[in-house]
Amino acid sequence: MATVSNAAVATEEYSKNVTAAAKQVSSLTASYEKAATAMNSMSAAHDDVKGYTEQMKSAGKNMGALNAVYELQLQEANTRMKDTKKCYDGIQELLSNFNNTVEDTKRYKDEVGKLAKNLGALNTIYGNMLSAMSQNANK
Repeated sequence: MATVSNAAVATEEYSKNVTAAAKQVSSLTASYEKAATAMNSMSAAHDDVKGYTEQMKSAGKNMGALNAVYELQLQEANTRMKDTKKCYDGIQELLSNFNNTVEDTKRYKDEVGKLAKNLGALNTIYGNMLSAMSQNANK
C-alpha cells in the first residue's frame, strides 16, 4: 500500500508537473505568436522603408535632372546676356559714330559754303579780268 500511495503521490506530482509544463508551453506559444507578429510588423516596416528608399532615389534622380536643365538654362541666359551686351555696345558705338558724323557733316556744310563763297568771289575776279582783257584787246 505504501507503494501504491507513493505511486499516487508521484502520479499526482507528475500530473502537476505536466500541467505546469502545459502552462509553460501555452505561455511559450503566446510568446512565439507575439514574436511572429512583431517579425511580420518589422517585415512590413522593412518593405515600407524599402519603398521609401526607392522613392527617395527616384526623387534624387529627378532633382539631378532638374538641376542639369536649370544649369543649362542659366548658361544660355548668360550667353544671351553677353550677346545683348555686345549688341548694346555696338549700338552705342554706332550712335557715337553717328554723332561724330553729324559734327563732320556740319563742318563739311560750312566748308562747302565757304568754298561756294570763295568760288563766287573768284568768278567775280576772273570775270573782271576777262572784261579788262577784252577791253584792252579792243583798243
